[in-house]
Amino acid sequence: MKKFNFGNLWGMLNIQISDILCSSLISWLFMNIITGSFAHSDDINHSSELSIPVSVLIFAVLFAASVILTIGFRFYYRVAVSFALIFTAAVYSCAERNSLLSVGLAGLILLLLYAGRGTIWQRLWDKLRICGISPRHAAAAYIIFGVLLALFIGFVTVYRYLAFKTSTFDFGIFTQMFESMKNTGSMTTTVERNEAISHFDVHISPIYYLLLPFYCLFPSPITLQIAQAVIVAASLIPLYLLCRHFRLHPIAVILTGAAFILYPALSGSCFYDIHENCFLTVLLLTLIWCVETGHYKSAVITALALWCVKEDAGIYTAFLGLYFFASGRHKKAGWLIFIWSCLAFVISTSLLSGSENEVMSQRFSNLVTSEDSDNLYGVIKTVWTHAAYLISECITEEKLLYLALMLLPFAPVIFSKKDPTSFILMGPMILLNVLPDYVYMHTINYQYNFGNTALLFYFFILAVKDKNSCDLLRDSSAAAAVCLVLFCGTKLYRAEVVSQYYDREEIYEEMAEALDSIPKDASVTASGFLTSHLYDHEELYPTTSKKDSDYLALDLTRDETDAEKSMLESGKYELWYMRENVIAIYKYAGD
Repeated sequence: MKKFNFGNLWGMLNIQISDILCSSLISWLFMNIITGSFAHSDDINHSSELSIPVSVLIFAVLFAASVILTIGFRFYYRVAVSFALIFTAAVYSCAERNSLLSVGLAGLILLLLYAGRGTIWQRLWDKLRICGISPRHAAAAYIIFGVLLALFIGFVTVYRYLAFKTSTFDFGIFTQMFESMKNTGSMTTTVERNEAISHFDVHISPIYYLLLPFYCLFPSPITLQIAQAVIVAASLIPLYLLCRHFRLHPIAVILTGAAFILYPALSGSCFYDIHENCFLTVLLLTLIWCVETGHYKSAVITALALWCVKEDAGIYTAFLGLYFFASGRHKKAGWLIFIWSCLAFVISTSLLSGSENEVMSQRFSNLVTSEDSDNLYGVIKTVWTHAAYLISECITEEKLLYLALMLLPFAPVIFSKKDPTSFILMGPMILLNVLPDYVYMHTINYQYNFGNTALLFYFFILAVKDKNSCDLLRDSSAAAAVCLVLFCGTKLYRAEVVSQYYDREEIYEEMAEALDSIPKDASVTASGFLTSHLYDHEELYPTTSKKDSDYLALDLTRDETDAEKSMLESGKYELWYMRENVIAIYKYAGD
């Protein structure tokens, strides 16, 4: 009788050590999800609440199921494991809301996807092609992506306003400014500098007038929030056209679109409410498409619109033009774009120079010596003469985390890029976001990443356009997977503002009604999160100004500031309306 040989059985089952390790890992991670441990990463005592026998039983069942799938469906199992690990990383990332953890998990996902054999990716590509995904399917997917992105951004930003989470700086400025535009045609606001000035004295942003007809039809701050969501979602149109122009396979087009809407810096740039910067993504991608396809008349119109967004918009187009010229793709167009961009930048900044509202140089104060005046000349001098200091200013913990969040989805193509000139497209990010010590510039939670998003996705498309089917699928899948993990960890939680509003809906409605009861012709000084709800007052000031107004509105749901305390202690105001711990409105009683 032939003796039983376990090794023969092992060979017949064709189980590999890597399969056992993968099964163990995925079973362990899913067991932790089932037991709820993933939501208690900072609580060591949670382990004492769990039963070892129960967790072992769950692990054993999951492991057995994994091994069975490995034996019978090796290829499908490996694909399923990849999806499962991506899902697990997204769940962990979503539960913890830790940017550094999200970066780490996304990095592990990248290692997983690029550790896979090329034959696996090739086989997956072949099976996906059998599905017959066509450009029509990709176009339909982009329509769905656009709707989802607009809904997500729109719901979050609208409910931010309804839940009194929009602050004076900057949404309070723009709500009053649009009301002034509707009534007088001018961008006059008293909120921005505590006196009646034009917004043109601070930023050159005539692009806002494109939204004025819609605001006149629906005069409400909610209109502005919805407008931003639609503008950002519209960026998918030129992105799709670019992908099709470079003949990316529809599968890669869909994955690129998925990465785009999940890219955390895109939606994150919207969550400090509407800013003129929101036009940058759609206009830059449109300009790129116009130049790439030879639609030069449309390119001129788009470039003019871009320079109307803000005084620094010329920096993005200058680097874009420099890339077109240096790469040899469109030398004449690139040279013209570069020259006119520099001219547009000089003209727009000159209009602001010499005023106390000059913004550009103030944000680069870390690059200006004590002997130099605080202007762009001092910045240029430091950049040119002090490389060691320049590099040290770029390498800080906050900035490295920012760069990881911005670049990790594109890491594989960055390291495999054969055309060094395309790195010129990262110039604006280094110059405007990494070099300054202005903290809001190097974070994905403010409005300074719209332009970078457009240029980085153009960089990605250029990097993958000539790759074979296997590498194209892997690179675009990796970008989408990494963006998913980062989005879950840094942006998905923003949707909680909707439930937060309904938890206190009665209070928020009462606050809105109380503010609405103040006479419209009265001047008002208000707490930081109340000003955007008082947009229809011609004279409106934040409490930080300490301006004496007809009415003083204070938000009691937040801690009292020193400025508010000082105004109350002055004895100039008497109580006019109050809801305890919610809102108080005082009327000016005189000195």
